[in-house]
Amino acid sequence: MKKLFLLMFSFLLLLCGCSKRHSFIKADSAKNLKVGFVFNGSINDNGFCQAKNAGRFELEKYGIKTLYAENVPETEVSKAVFVELVKQGCKIIFAVGE
Repeated sequence: MKKLFLLMFSFLLLLCGCSKRHSFIKADSAKNLKVGFVFNGSINDNGFCQAKNAGRFELEKYGIKTLYAENVPETEVSKAVFVELVKQGCKIIFAVGE
């Protein structure tokens, strides 16, 4: 009985995963999407921030507009940076820190 239940449950998960009605980003909405990145270091640090900045470039290849701020300290000062990115239309903001 357990094997039958697991088989049916696995089949149900498979069907749910194959559904085409779920889409993370539709092609037409990607053009209107702005994503912000806040880096606590330099985007040319040959390390963590530079690697995350490469991901930002990948988003731009799909037509997604990105904005970024670098060398933002992890203090109250950063709040103003986040507010400014929202004012500029960013719907998603990634805070990139170490």
